[in-house]
Amino acid sequence: MTDTQGAGIINKLFDGYGPWFGEIPQRNTGALISDR
Repeated sequence: MTDTQGAGIINKLFDGYGPWFGEIPQRNTGALISDR
């Protein structure tokens, strides 16, 4: 951000989804926190 003095623009191109690599680990405890 110092190169653009705070006026930079970020651009991202979505290329697609990758292969599924198995089960997603589960948690028994945790917290969901939201600020806005």
